[in-house]
Amino acid sequence: MKRWIISIVIFSTFLFSSNFEKIAYNYFYALVNENYKVAYNLSSNIMKQHLPIEKIKKIWQQITSTYGKFEKIVKLQIIEKPPYKVFIFTSKFKKSNLNISITLNKEGKIDGLFFSPAQNVEYKIPQYVKSDKFVEKDVKVGDLPGKLTIPKEHTKYAVILIHGSGPQDMDETIGPNKIFKDIAYALSSNNIAVLRYNKRTLYQANENITIKEEIINDVLKAIKLLKDYNYKEIYLLGHSLGAYVAPYIATINDNISGLILLAPPARNLEDVIADQLKFLQNTSNEILQKLQELKENKIPNDEFVLGAKAKYWYDLRSYNPLKYLGKVKTLILFGKNDYQVTLKDYNIFKEHLTNNTKIILFNGLTHLFIPGEKTPNAYLIENHVDAKVIDEIIKFIKN
Repeated sequence: MKRWIISIVIFSTFLFSSNFEKIAYNYFYALVNENYKVAYNLSSNIMKQHLPIEKIKKIWQQITSTYGKFEKIVKLQIIEKPPYKVFIFTSKFKKSNLNISITLNKEGKIDGLFFSPAQNVEYKIPQYVKSDKFVEKDVKVGDLPGKLTIPKEHTKYAVILIHGSGPQDMDETIGPNKIFKDIAYALSSNNIAVLRYNKRTLYQANENITIKEEIINDVLKAIKLLKDYNYKEIYLLGHSLGAYVAPYIATINDNISGLILLAPPARNLEDVIADQLKFLQNTSNEILQKLQELKENKIPNDEFVLGAKAKYWYDLRSYNPLKYLGKVKTLILFGKNDYQVTLKDYNIFKEHLTNNTKIILFNGLTHLFIPGEKTPNAYLIENHVDAKVIDEIIKFIKN
């Protein structure tokens, strides 16, 4: 199956919080794309003396012969060392990881380039997690590997985490961040069991997959698993696409006590993604026209649009969460710096709130509910789900 929709679009381009950041990225990708003249032109005069074009080329060829082909950036760290600013790109190559450090002087010229072996990015437990309060158990949700974090004290509360779009692991790993792991450990530190599992599209290559096969059927299996563990109150916590379909699941299964929706789209996804692409400023009018035709039902069912067949998009419309709000108590959370599911969706939900629905907008948080600026680059900076978000979820579940 072609890799698709929101989770892939976010890394299709870069927006920059500063001109220095843009220069560092341009230099990095000049190396990756073997545009050595571009890298040379971005360099300071001293750097040009030490690294002429042929030497840059030779160094990069040595790197790729040793580490293999560059695959992706897994982490970005920015260090201030006045008058310098250092950008450390932890990068995944075919054979192993490598730190590529690019130093800029105060004029915005490249003044240093260093390479060093990098370990795999290790998860750091957030300060709000109390590891002695729970245990973690390997489980299976149908045929999908998962983990159940179980509080050591008896509890009646349990939460199922539902992924956003695209192939996702159980931690919803994006760059160095693992937002589902943060949430699972935080809630279980507060006497709430949490079930998370690998998403089906991490394994299943099927161009004809539907949202039921992608998400819904597995959530129903997860509910049954928690019932077998005798949890009395089961909550669904969905992120992005997972939040979009969670209210529907609550209408077809009577075991759901409440919903937590993180950045749920209120509009059809073709509208959400069109706005996202416009924000990223890296798309052709042809793609936007294709999304408009999709919106007007003019695309044949089996034609691909952004990696998914048109019939997948058409089917998604029937699960719009606004149709299903109100059956159970619901907490809806948005980040003000979310460029993927935006204030447009937040305002639509505000207009459709029911008596048992609460909505909160957090300043300074991204689509991942971590602190960061309104750019895709924020996802590459290591961080954790904000403690304020965790506190609101816990209060909501425990009423």
